[in-house]
Amino acid sequence: MNDKSFKTLGRVTHTYSYRIYKLNNCNDIENKNRTKNENGITLIALIVTIVVLIILAGISIGAIVGDNGIISKSKEAKEEAGKMQNSTAQDRDSLYGELVGEKNQYEESGTVGLDLQLEKQTDTSIIATANATDTKSEIISYTFYIRKITENDSAYVTIKKSDKLTKAVTCSNLEKDMGYKVKVVAMDKDGVSKTAEKNIVLGEAIKISVVPISGPDSYPSTVMVTATSVVSNMDYIELPNGEKIEAKNGKFKLKTTYNSTKNGPIVFTAYDKEGNAGQLEYMEQNVINFETEWTFAEETTITVPVTGTVDVYIDYGDGTKENVTTANPNHTYSIGTYIMKISGRCTDFFSNTSTQSYITKLKKWGCLDNNSYSFNGCSKISNSIPNPHNKSFSNVTTFRDTFRDCTSLTGNIPENLFANCTKVTDFSVIFYNCSGLTGNISENLFANCPDVTTFYCTFFNCTGLTGSIPERLFHNNTLVTSFKYTFHGCSALIGDVPEGLFEKCTKVTNFGYTFYDCEGLTSIPESLFYQNPLVTSFRTTFYGCKGIKSIPDKIFFYNPEVTDFHHIFAHCTAIKEIPSEIFSKNTKVKDFSEAFAGCEEITAIPVGLFDNCPDVENFGGTFGGCSKLTSIPEGLFDKCTKVTNFGYTRSSGYVVGVFKHCRNLTGTAPELWNRGNVTSYSEAFKNCTKLDNYNDIPDDWK
Repeated sequence: MNDKSFKTLGRVTHTYSYRIYKLNNCNDIENKNRTKNENGITLIALIVTIVVLIILAGISIGAIVGDNGIISKSKEAKEEAGKMQNSTAQDRDSLYGELVGEKNQYEESGTVGLDLQLEKQTDTSIIATANATDTKSEIISYTFYIRKITENDSAYVTIKKSDKLTKAVTCSNLEKDMGYKVKVVAMDKDGVSKTAEKNIVLGEAIKISVVPISGPDSYPSTVMVTATSVVSNMDYIELPNGEKIEAKNGKFKLKTTYNSTKNGPIVFTAYDKEGNAGQLEYMEQNVINFETEWTFAEETTITVPVTGTVDVYIDYGDGTKENVTTANPNHTYSIGTYIMKISGRCTDFFSNTSTQSYITKLKKWGCLDNNSYSFNGCSKISNSIPNPHNKSFSNVTTFRDTFRDCTSLTGNIPENLFANCTKVTDFSVIFYNCSGLTGNISENLFANCPDVTTFYCTFFNCTGLTGSIPERLFHNNTLVTSFKYTFHGCSALIGDVPEGLFEKCTKVTNFGYTFYDCEGLTSIPESLFYQNPLVTSFRTTFYGCKGIKSIPDKIFFYNPEVTDFHHIFAHCTAIKEIPSEIFSKNTKVKDFSEAFAGCEEITAIPVGLFDNCPDVENFGGTFGGCSKLTSIPEGLFDKCTKVTNFGYTRSSGYVVGVFKHCRNLTGTAPELWNRGNVTSYSEAFKNCTKLDNYNDIPDDWK
């Protein structure tokens, strides 16, 4: 047996504490050596007795008091005895040998060879076996000692002193899970000694304990890890993530903390300076889970929608739990309702055709480390959106399609839903068709999302949202380039469009369909787009805003890059007047198709309305359905020499002409049909029967 045979690798579950060592029932335990003073006094008394006997025998005075006399020798012996009082037992034995004429053990200490072997007999007993060799003398005795290996105990206790025939001793009633150092001293008949020492461990050499600190539903879950060696000073603890925490204080105990970001079994390993190792598998269960409810009417195999790089622990809710490192694992459920709990990391949680019909509730967001969530098409999710943990979504970069077509979602959008979403760049289509959502939109909903670049379709058809639009809703989103369809169909939003709603969003290029069919809005502030000089599209921006009664004169004065006003105020049925200079700064516009279509309260078109728009190509349906118009200003299109379209057919098949269904137009219609570059003119004057020259208009134009 060698030292390495005592190194152990085990699993420990309880914190270890040292106890005061007491050796019981060791075989043939001898009393400790007498005290130093007793040995010294005995030797002095012996020397004095010898001197008296010599005098009585008639030895000469010179032999007594001379330089080499007995008295001189006595003094030397006394001095040596005084030294001996402060020396070790080995020194005293050596000195005694000199006094009685024996050889000095140090002169030939190299002649003795000694081997010590230790063997564990039980968890509380050991056998020590010694074997000495001597090339010049004979071994006459072995003395065995033992002590616990602790930071506070360095005292040896004698096990047994035996003759050369007894080379092995047994010591029992020792402490379990304790390290011991055994020493043996071999002595030959010339007084030469040799010492050997070895360590042995009864039970585990290293104990590891793990104690939770942060408690349930935490992220990360912090634990205290303690490793204790019963043999020597600790070397390091290896954490589950591979990190090594090295001991710096030279102690038997080493402590550190570890942050878990995933539930499930994790392994801690520790090593001491002698190479002993201990290991503990700890079941982490305090990391907050991402939880969803699933309902099955029959036995169903689903593909769990964790994609990309995957390292998660899944509790399926039916008794099965497993670590998963591959994307889209399959799992079969029996009939019933289950709560699936996931922790760890995946690139995306993205619903698929095998999951859309079975997710019935969002229970808890947890802190799944992922880039996105999508419940696109999960129309059976029937509860409200849960509030997030304060560290939920910390690595989410996009919420595109997250709740798309979740038509059964209910309740308010939580005010703090995106409070921890500092990395999000995209809120496109997040609440698309979530008609069951209710309540107001919080002013701070996107306040902590400075990197957002698009709000495309964010609240599309959220018909249940109520209240007014908060003025500061987008004030921290200075990188946004698109508000296309943002409030499309939010018919229950009411009040004025806030004056400063977009004032911080100076990079916006697209306001297409932004307020489409927002019937409850009542007014537009003139400065609404003053801080948006890069806008190129106002396509259908205010389509169907039936509550808006007027258009501000200079609403587009600071948007020189606009090329598209298609449907801009179409079907705003309460508007009665078009400002004369509304387009005077928009020199790059190419499309005015259906711009005022269906505005049935407008009675007049300002003279020179399009004079500063030389690049216009499309006037199809611009005033179609303006049934109260009574005249067309002379020269209305004269400056627009690039027009190719005064009437066109939509993809739906509906034909729209520039003045189609303007039944009350009178006077003379401009002879637009004589412009050679026009390629589309379908139904341009359809039903305009009151025009003086109606009969002169080509049939294709009416």
